[in-house]
Order: sequence, then structure tokens, then C-alpha cells
Amino acid sequence: MRLRVGAVLVGAAAIAAAGCGGGGGGSSTTSSSTGTMSDAAALLAAAPQKVEDATSSKVSFSITIDSDQLPNTLTIPGHGQFDYKTREGRMTLDYGDALSAAGQNGSGAMEILTKGDLVYLKSPLLSKAVGASTPWVSLDVTKLGQITGVDTSSLQQVNEGDPAQTLVYLKAAGSVDEQGTEDVGGVSATKYHAIIDVNRISGLAPADQRAAVAASVKSLKQQYGIKKLPMDVWLDGQGLPRKLFYALSTKEQGENVKTSLTMNLSDYGVDVNVQPPPASQVTNLSSNS
Repeated sequence: MRLRVGAVLVGAAAIAAAGCGGGGGGSSTTSSSTGTMSDAAALLAAAPQKVEDATSSKVSFSITIDSDQLPNTLTIPGHGQFDYKTREGRMTLDYGDALSAAGQNGSGAMEILTKGDLVYLKSPLLSKAVGASTPWVSLDVTKLGQITGVDTSSLQQVNEGDPAQTLVYLKAAGSVDEQGTEDVGGVSATKYHAIIDVNRISGLAPADQRAAVAASVKSLKQQYGIKKLPMDVWLDGQGLPRKLFYALSTKEQGENVKTSLTMNLSDYGVDVNVQPPPASQVTNLSSNS
């Protein structure tokens, strides 16, 4: 399988926080024909605000990629922490499997820092892919359409490095199945399987995130051709998300590709303090316009 490493690095970083989908079965608690929101859907819709009220959390996840042409499943693990009020955070991902599959040598580590609409990414292969001489590249996610001289197709969802972008999806849950209680990282949590109405997501996002969410939703619809998005989410007794899961399939150059994500949230209230790298170590892609 010939992998475009630059696209894989940034594309998987986007996938890392697009934690939606999967599941099935269970007892149903759906919205009624009158449009009244079910109790379960109301719990999911309230979760993003509960997360913001909790201020921050740690996040760990594992992305898997399967393809007809891959001898083995690729796994991309990662971890990070985010402050949902100040919109800042950090994430580290390991692309070792993806690089090996592409016949590439070198470090598979990528660091991502977010400060509001600014995103900083550190990866030797990514810097090479965009022609940067510095270890870090940065971009303003609100100005992706203005960047010239760089193929931005794989950067369209990079703002999803903030889990808050994913949590907005919970507000658009339609039918919801409650599927019992499980232990998630030592915390008792109720599992829900929801069908997200993709067309409603952007309109339900906070005003200051609406443009970024709209862009990521548009990319999602174009890539997967979906209007309804299956999502599994586990909520604890306080209504805080503890786990997300999705599995989506598409065709890339005629090959069947399945991507799945398991994301866990923990340590709500953790201190987060992100300091951008020195300007001398950063190439600002947004200035190339």
C-alpha cells in the first residue's frame, strides 16, 4: 500500500479527535414523533457543557487503520490533555506503524499544541512535506482556505485536535440506545449508542466554533458520503464522557479502508498550561497567503 506520509500524519491527527461511531443493539430511547428530545438524547446534548464546566481533562486514544493492501492493522496510539475554557491543549501521537508500512525510517512521533485557533505541529516528515526548514509548523484553522503553496486537503480537520470539536457532535444525537453499565478506567459509566444527524452539527456549535466545526463536518461528509453518523459514548454518573468509539469505512484509490478510534477521557480538572515554541523554530503556514 503506497501511503502519502504527509497526508497520513495530519489526517490521522484529525481522526484522533473525530471520535464518533460504532455499536448497535440494546434498548431504545428515541426522540418522539413530536420532536421531543428523549432523556438519553438530552444527557448526550448536555455533555459538552458539563465538560466545559469541568474545565479540562486528560485524553488517551488508539486509532486503527485497516486496508485491503495492508498485511497488518496499523495502530496509532496517542495521549494528551486539554483545557476546554481556554481552548488550549497538547497531544502526542506515534505513527511508527504507518511509517513502517510506507517504508519510511525515522521517528514516528508527532506533537500537536493548540492555542485557540492556532495549531502547532512538530514532525520531521511533516516539515519536509510542507517544505519547512523549522521543526515546528503552525497554522490558523480559520484561515486554511487562504493558505497558498501547500496542499491543505489533509489539513482541513486539524482543528479537531481539540476534543471539544468532537463533543459538539453529541448535541445532534437523534435516536439513542442505552446499552447498560460498564467499568471505564475504574469509573462506572453508562454506554449509549446514538445516531448523529450530521446536517445539524454546525448549527448547534457555539458561535465562536461554528465556522471551524462547519469546515470539519463538510470534510467528513465529502470523505465518507454520510448524513447519519453512528456514535458510542460512555457517560459517568455526573454526565461526563469517559469513552468514545467510532468505526467508518471508505475507499481510497479503489482500496477498502476502515478507520476506527477508541478515546478515553479522565482526570477532569487537570492543570493545562501550553507554551508555544519559540518563533524561530516555527514556520507559519497561514502567512504563506
